[in-house]
Amino acid sequence: MKKIVTMLCAVLMAICVSFAFVGCIDLNDNDETGSELSVSNENISIRYTEYLGYTVKVTGFITNTTGKNLSYISVEYKIYDSSNAVIGKALANANNIGAGETWKFEASSLAWFDERPATVKMSQIQTLKDF
Repeated sequence: MKKIVTMLCAVLMAICVSFAFVGCIDLNDNDETGSELSVSNENISIRYTEYLGYTVKVTGFITNTTGKNLSYISVEYKIYDSSNAVIGKALANANNIGAGETWKFEASSLAWFDERPATVKMSQIQTLKDF
């Protein structure tokens, strides 16, 4: 029962965050390395909790090398199982990262997994720059 409630809360939170930004900002997609951003010291940890399952956390640093303040930044990682199927995502976001500043991010999975995730790959970085 706890697992279902936890998963439901995570899904509802993700939906709320998604709707908060849909249609109201023009996002600048960067490639995996972030052409205007520097990503470093990525670390992936997979934890197991009895009765709940596995979770994924990705930590690292993103440096704003755009020369402008970033009003909003998000980073997303896809989580894959052993058959290379996407089973979830890990997300993190922040506001007001100034030019030259470094953001220490922590992207967490939005669900618990019964099977141990096999791989994790960055899928996108999105930003909104101040004018």
